[in-house]
Amino acid sequence: MGETELDNDMENDGDDGDDSYANAYLHDGDAEESDDAELAEMLAKVQSIQQVEGRLQPLETSVPAAVADAKRSPANEVSARQALVKSPSAATTTSSAKFYKSQDGITTISRSALSARTGGAGTLIGIKKAAIYEEKLLQAVTTAKTIEKLRHKAVAAPPATIGKRIETLSAPPKKATARKFATDDEEQHCRFQMQKSAAQRAKSSSRDDFDGGGDSGQSFISRMEAAERNRQKKLDLSRGENDYNARLDKKGCPKCGLPQSYSEFKDKKKKCQMCGVEFRFLNAWGDIEQSFSSRLAEASRAQAEKKEQIYAQVAADETNRRKVNKTAKQLAYEKQIALKHNQQTFLDRNYKPNSDSKTKRAQLELEAKRNAARSAK
Repeated sequence: MGETELDNDMENDGDDGDDSYANAYLHDGDAEESDDAELAEMLAKVQSIQQVEGRLQPLETSVPAAVADAKRSPANEVSARQALVKSPSAATTTSSAKFYKSQDGITTISRSALSARTGGAGTLIGIKKAAIYEEKLLQAVTTAKTIEKLRHKAVAAPPATIGKRIETLSAPPKKATARKFATDDEEQHCRFQMQKSAAQRAKSSSRDDFDGGGDSGQSFISRMEAAERNRQKKLDLSRGENDYNARLDKKGCPKCGLPQSYSEFKDKKKKCQMCGVEFRFLNAWGDIEQSFSSRLAEASRAQAEKKEQIYAQVAADETNRRKVNKTAKQLAYEKQIALKHNQQTFLDRNYKPNSDSKTKRAQLELEAKRNAARSAK
């Protein structure tokens, strides 16, 4: 309880704007005050270093250590700080006089002492500082081992608080759906099932439970084996029939021409069921030799004729390609010359009118015969 009240006081002081470094070590659970004295001595050394470098002005007056317990004005506090810088031993006694320890073992520091140490603490934890002070500060801290002691002085939370925090963090996450069981252990290991009546069991059970009592399992296995055998037989039959239909050397009936079926081939039946004639190979060489030879000879003859036609066509194309066609002017000159010599052209000489044609003469003769026959009657 004492530590929690002290933590609350520290948070309130931090809100007022006090130095964070000083507030971090307001409470101390140790019984000895030697560490606090060493801290005050360390701060006095820092201020003495600043005074040597010229950052602080030395003062002629010194404040005795006996005035530490009385109320001080702002002027007295300034003089006390300067006296702290001049005499580290006085700073040690003054700092020790400013620590108060209660009956519960809680050590507190007065605000006046904290305000006096603000300059040294700011120098100790400041981020921006000259390189000339950094080496001296690190050397002083290393010799006094103050940082290690301050680390060991950190106060841990009580076990009860830590236990509550662990329970909060280890609690299972809340699910959107409702839980089926109260705890995770029951959800993982519970195998409880409600009791069912005979009607409910009969409704959910299969027919195998009522076939033969204890032999229900054996009958089920035998029926499954029979079903599997039938399935394998059907598969073998379909595969064999497909392979037989793909064959080209199937036998057939020479009378009706039907090929031998797969069932007849499997049962080794040698005669046709319709005609009673024995099956034989329909594509035997003795049956197709004559027709095959005739078709082969005809195909070779047609091939030779086709080649001759192609040769003649190619020769005609090559011959006509070198012939030069006459122009229109040349054709006009030829026509003038023919008219001049009264020579008929090829078309004029071979042209005959319809009256002189054979068809016309035949029609006239037939008509004359008909007229003569009529006159004779």
